[in-house]
Amino acid sequence: MAKPIEDHTDQQLRNVIENHRKAGKLYEPYYLAALKELARRKGLGLDFQKSFDLIRKAAAEGRYISYKELADASGAEWS
Repeated sequence: MAKPIEDHTDQQLRNVIENHRKAGKLYEPYYLAALKELARRKGLGLDFQKSFDLIRKAAAEGRYISYKELADASGAEWS
């Protein structure tokens, strides 16, 4: 059984993320959980799920997004 994601150090989370990227396993729940946990620790006010949803929507629409859009989606201040 895998170690609980919140028990990882920041470096271990980065390793989990990198290993999943190298293996092309970008939709694995453990990879997504690692991204979410690292974002929670380092996100500076951005909500991971809201940011992820916005990025996926923009990608499906074939458009770019701005940092301001990400901040607005999370209710964070953008400057």
